[in-house]
Amino acid sequence: MNYNTPSNILIDTSCRIESFICSTQRTAKITADVYNNARQLPSAWDLLLPQGSKMASHILTLIEDSAIEGLTYYYIIVKDEDKPIGLLYFQRLALTKEHYPDFSGSGKIAKHVYNYLSGKAFGLLTAGNLFCTGFPWYWFDDKAIKADDFFKAVNKAATSLLKTSQSHMVMLKDVDDKLNNFITRKPSGYAHMGEDIFMQMPLNPEWQTFDDYAKALSKKYAARVRKMQEAVKELRIARLTTEEIEQHLPDIQQLYMEVIGHSSVKIGVLNARYFLNMKKAFGANFDVWGWFEGDRMVAFTSTLIENGSYEVYYIGYGDEDNKRYCLYPNILLHGVQQSIADKKKVLKLGRTALEAKAIVGAGPLYLNNYIKMKSSLLQMGLSFILKAFVKERGSEWKKRNPFKK
Repeated sequence: MNYNTPSNILIDTSCRIESFICSTQRTAKITADVYNNARQLPSAWDLLLPQGSKMASHILTLIEDSAIEGLTYYYIIVKDEDKPIGLLYFQRLALTKEHYPDFSGSGKIAKHVYNYLSGKAFGLLTAGNLFCTGFPWYWFDDKAIKADDFFKAVNKAATSLLKTSQSHMVMLKDVDDKLNNFITRKPSGYAHMGEDIFMQMPLNPEWQTFDDYAKALSKKYAARVRKMQEAVKELRIARLTTEEIEQHLPDIQQLYMEVIGHSSVKIGVLNARYFLNMKKAFGANFDVWGWFEGDRMVAFTSTLIENGSYEVYYIGYGDEDNKRYCLYPNILLHGVQQSIADKKKVLKLGRTALEAKAIVGAGPLYLNNYIKMKSSLLQMGLSFILKAFVKERGSEWKKRNPFKK
């Protein structure tokens, strides 16, 4: 079968990873073809995937077309001889000091490490999607290859791509239970990145309306909700059409940048075009909501629906409007309202501002991420960054429980 493989393949000679994986029946030769452009993917890519997969080529093409600064993409078809048996999706970010906090004040060693790292750019190769939690980044035919054998091939692919993409570290993001079990059983040079908290709230099936949710809150928190909602009474909240999203791209860009500017750790920065392309990719399962004072957009929220979950995705607002209208807590409450109205099972709220999310009733989901780094200085730098992030995150969220006991 001819895959029309482009000439700039990046893994080993003749675009192949050579590995011999033993099975009880025969010795299989596992190879990989790598593509740098989703539009160049052969039909085999989509034919391998289950229907409705987020890894479908048209979705990956729209993500790529967003032209996110500093990001490049790798799409890998894993084959047994000439038969496709699996797929892998990688993103590479050109990482600079704008993406992480200044940790030089943490001591003499930290200052030395920061001064060295901040003067350079590094390649962060990620198995997965930097901007979506739980986005699938691998698929394989379990009838054609055993899970352990496929994960061995994944490790070889990541190691080879780390070198040929001129990257300095490779991260396995949002590792599922199957792969996590393999990594913990089969040492492969990856280190666990520590506690990664994603806030979400199971929705009580008895809640038919937002009022039902409010009635489940303690008196203190119910009063807080009423006060918050009173602050946005004069605002208009509207689900935007694709055309309206396009019309408001400058507003979306500005409001998003105001929020992201407060983040000490920002592994990649989106642009407004990304939200438009997400709408094109996911249709009714992705929405952008505009919050308006008259004709002026004061905030936007994006939401992503998948199976039984409703996720409050990326958002944007200005500082002054946030103070005036209590925008952030109202954005979370709007997520509660819509997820109940849409009869979802789980409301997902993300990784930041844990206390605010705990106040509306969310709790932690602990995710697994693994990383392999080329140098000890990078390892030390990551350690300082993670410590700064944990300190910033705080622990007050653990004390919050808004529901009646």
